[in-house]
Amino acid sequence: MTDPLLLPAIEAARRGGEAIQAVQARPRQVARKGFRDEVTDADYAAEEAVVSAIRACYPDHPIVSEENDLGQDMRHWQPPTGTWWLIDPLDGTTNYSRGIPQYCVSVAVVQGLTVQAGAIYDPVRDQMFAAALGEGATLNGAPLHVSTRDDLTQAVIQLGLTRQPDLRRRSLAVLTAIAPRCRSVRTFGTSALGQAYVAAGWVEAFVMLRLQPWDVAAGSLLVTEAGGRLCLPGGDPWHLLAGQITATNAALHEVVKGVVGDALAAAE
Repeated sequence: MTDPLLLPAIEAARRGGEAIQAVQARPRQVARKGFRDEVTDADYAAEEAVVSAIRACYPDHPIVSEENDLGQDMRHWQPPTGTWWLIDPLDGTTNYSRGIPQYCVSVAVVQGLTVQAGAIYDPVRDQMFAAALGEGATLNGAPLHVSTRDDLTQAVIQLGLTRQPDLRRRSLAVLTAIAPRCRSVRTFGTSALGQAYVAAGWVEAFVMLRLQPWDVAAGSLLVTEAGGRLCLPGGDPWHLLAGQITATNAALHEVVKGVVGDALAAAE
């Protein structure tokens, strides 16, 4: 890949993962940010490592991170202009805090509202998922492509569970609708890896009803560069600030979109 922004994104994601693993053996230091929302010392260690790596290459680029001073209410937030960075230094904090080895670092470079390059690093498995706009997606340097399964009965679907009670109820309505029709349903506790697994062809779809931009920026690019498709769970076109996503392998896009959309409409 030739996009000059991609290698710094990969390096930043790797540095973040190394910082997480460096504190992994210590007792967890966990604080509560909000309802069903935690932050750990590893989140802050990874953020410092990622930001330092980006600043070494692009000292003037704005950086937006889950753990910085923006807070969690993005409804009235205006994104930076020009080229900027969106990072989730530890996606899967609950998993990490409980000792579940399923978490990652997500780093994306955005121009305007278009994701230009992104990297998602799983430090437990040493897996680096990366993509640049128009250049495809890779896993540890090898090309990625979504699965070609077009039979929902053979599909594995990932469904993220949101923190908000009403949206969780609606997520369960989606589960009730799709579980009898697919091979299996998973929830991994990390949105970024959920999208990366769609890009890798390991699962056929990922559905989440509430996301922040840092949860989805790098993963959304991985999916589309690997040949997948995106939309909102209700079926409308997806965009970076949408706060929801349905990501699919393309072959099952219309089917999954229809099942999810019908389930949400019935749950209103």
